[in-house]
Amino acid sequence: MEPGKLSFIPKKSGRTGYKTIYKEAGLGLVLKASVFLFVLSVAGFGISYFYKQAITRETEELSISLNRAKSAFDPSLVGEMERLMGSISFAKELLYNHLLPTGIFDAIEGITHERVSFSSFSFAKSRGQEGSGLTISLSGDAASYRVLAEQSEIFENSDVVRNFSFSGFNQSEGGLVSFTLSLSLDPSILYAN
Repeated sequence: MEPGKLSFIPKKSGRTGYKTIYKEAGLGLVLKASVFLFVLSVAGFGISYFYKQAITRETEELSISLNRAKSAFDPSLVGEMERLMGSISFAKELLYNHLLPTGIFDAIEGITHERVSFSSFSFAKSRGQEGSGLTISLSGDAASYRVLAEQSEIFENSDVVRNFSFSGFNQSEGGLVSFTLSLSLDPSILYAN
């Protein structure tokens, strides 16, 4: 070849040069990726190991603190407090279901004719076909049969009287009519509000 002329034919074999370049570039990229993943996995392992150690230490400290708190309480005091809580719960239940018999007298006073008087009284809380009720037995005197008829009308118009029945009529020498009365009242008048 003459000096000064360019030739497109390489003087050395082109295969060797390309092969070397390809090997260096390919091996370098795989090696770099492998090293990066190895460093990343070692760092992840280190972080998780130290995190586990920190959590284990914190768990042990909390366990020691809990044991100290448990030992600070006297078991007999805890038992006494539990018994007291049971008593308070029972007292609340008792007050909630407390019967107030004076409510019966207020109800009877509100539905009794002014010319009727009672001489005996007994009551019982009952459960019948119509649900629970309050059954009252009374003995009394009325000024006349007409007053008893008016008393019957008062009972029929009352909200607290569920049913009633008069029996045992006797007229005394003074003109009074003696009777016995069975009265069924709404039991809600028994409970304190």
